[in-house]
Amino acid sequence: MRTFVGLALPQPVRDRLALLCTGVEGARWISKENFHLTLHFIGEVDLDMAEEINANLSRIDFPTFELSLNGVGFFGKPEKPRAVWVGTEINPSLNDLQERIGNSLRRAGVHLEGRKFKPHITLARFKHVKHPGLEAFIQRNLIFQMDPLTIDNFVLFRSHLGHTGAHYEPLAEYPLQAIRN
Repeated sequence: MRTFVGLALPQPVRDRLALLCTGVEGARWISKENFHLTLHFIGEVDLDMAEEINANLSRIDFPTFELSLNGVGFFGKPEKPRAVWVGTEINPSLNDLQERIGNSLRRAGVHLEGRKFKPHITLARFKHVKHPGLEAFIQRNLIFQMDPLTIDNFVLFRSHLGHTGAHYEPLAEYPLQAIRN
């Protein structure tokens, strides 16, 4: 099974992000049910490895934190973009959680990508080179911002790939610890 660890987003956040998904010709917009923030892509694992991953992730003790979404951007070159995304404000807690999850996955025997963590929520993907409206979309949404949301868990997802796109199934949720005053 194809797996990754990420943050699920509350329905009101997904609804708000869905309002951005228009105005770029040729974009394959992601359905709002699939909006998430990937912390680590794992890839294909068998059932035994999935159980080992689950056991290790279950041991993570981390406090809840606030996360703000803001700004839009794209991956790739302007003449050949790969994806459009909404970003996050710089957040040491998010980076620490991502690192802690990575260490846990390595202990479970997972080989992780060496890419630098760039927290984002993918809104659309592209197949073709020219995308009329991309520059206007970026300019129009450059100052996009949402109120902070409380991150109180992370999720192990299974990715089902199909000809109409991917569908993400939560396999396990891992609660974060509420901060006590």
